[in-house]
Parts: sequence; structure tokens; C-alpha cells
Amino acid sequence: MTHPATLNLGGQTLQLLPERCAFWQEAGVLLLADLHLGKAAHLRHHGMAIPEGHTADDLTRLSRVLHRTQAREILICGDLFHAPTAQSPAILALVEQWRASHPEVSVSLITGNHDRGGALPPLRCGIRLAGPSLWRTPFQLIHDPAEAIAGRITISGHLHPLAALSGGRGSALRAPCFWWQASRSCLVLPGFGSFTAGVAIQPAPADTLHVITGETVVAVPSTVCRPALPRRARSSQTTIGYSKQIARPLPRDEE
Repeated sequence: MTHPATLNLGGQTLQLLPERCAFWQEAGVLLLADLHLGKAAHLRHHGMAIPEGHTADDLTRLSRVLHRTQAREILICGDLFHAPTAQSPAILALVEQWRASHPEVSVSLITGNHDRGGALPPLRCGIRLAGPSLWRTPFQLIHDPAEAIAGRITISGHLHPLAALSGGRGSALRAPCFWWQASRSCLVLPGFGSFTAGVAIQPAPADTLHVITGETVVAVPSTVCRPALPRRARSSQTTIGYSKQIARPLPRDEE
């Protein structure tokens, strides 16, 4: 059994789900970001020995959420595919099969940096392109929170936020989180993809965090987050919710 948390923004109710997405209750809309589908295929294309199965697992998880919430629409805040080489015939076939299994659900993509980098979904995937920004009262949906519009409640992705929490004896637990940036009035969604990098964040005292631990989403004071450690000091950190191979910050072109 899953245990979501609830966040009320602009008179609307968002259920923050442990599957790393949010359900906008009043509108029947599922909000997610940063699937990075086909990332393993992209890395295999470049000669890395990466196992298959991440894309299929992520689409299965998304189907489970659709079934449980009965969402009528999906809004993706950027980075559906990881790269042009991520769109292998096998990956595209998986996406087309998934889309055909949910014909009643509308799917729109707010384009992110990876999408605009040549990885837009082919028409046969049945996904509407909404451009880099979408207004859906009372929310502005974008990819990069740095582009939040003053005076509007924004929902974004891009950062794949991880909360670094003290585990005692100098160790730390890093977990995916929903990050409400108070100064920007912006909710940053966790990266949905299971094969995406996560980056430990440094929230401001006024920010709000909801951390995903297994099947539960828990509100955590931003003040308990540990500062990001230098790369050489991260051996004592454990990351949950993402593939262990990529539990580390990546260069900007891999985000």
C-alpha cells in the first residue's frame, strides 16, 4: 500500500506519490518530469555495457499510477526521451505499445532541454507537444525552475532533486524528493525515470521538502538537509529510489 502526501497550492490539491509523480486531484491530471526514456539504449549505443529493462519498468510503473488514480491526462514537465539515440526501434515500440494501452488518456509534453536537443517524440507516439511552457490555471508548467515566472505558481522538473539526510555516524541517506522553492513559488518534481541521476539539493530555510522513502512520502524540514559533499566524500552516502550506477551528479549535458 502506498502512502502519498498532500500539498495544497493555489486552492488545488496535489497528491505527492511515491512513484515520483504528483496527482492534481481536482483536474484529474498526473504531473511528472524527467523520464529520460531510452537512456540505457543511448549509453549502449556509445559502447557502455548497460542492462536493458529500465524503460519497460518505468512505463509499467506509470500504468500502475494511472490505474490507481484514474487520471484522465498526463502533463510531462520535460525530458521524455534522453537523446536521439535513445529512440531505438525497441524503445519506440515500447512507448507506442504503452500509449495504445491508454487511449483514453491525453498526454502532453512541456519540452525540456533534452527534448529540444533533438529527442522530440515521433508523431506515432501520440504525445502532444505543448512547447516550453504551458499555463493550466492556476499553474505554470515549465521544465527548468530557473525560468519560473514571478507571481505565478510554477511546477517544474530538470533538477532531479535528492534530499541528503543524516544517517548517523557521519553517513547520509539521499532520497528523491518534491521540492517547494518558496522564493520562486515553484514545485520541483523528482525525476520520474529510474535510470536518471539525482543531485543533492541545498534548500532555503523557507522551502518545503517531501521525501520519498519506499512507498511513503514524508514531509521533512528543509533545515535537516546536509550540505552537498565534495565528490570524494560521497562514499558514506546511500541513495534510494534511483539506480545505484547513477546516484551522482552528472555534467549539464547528461542531466
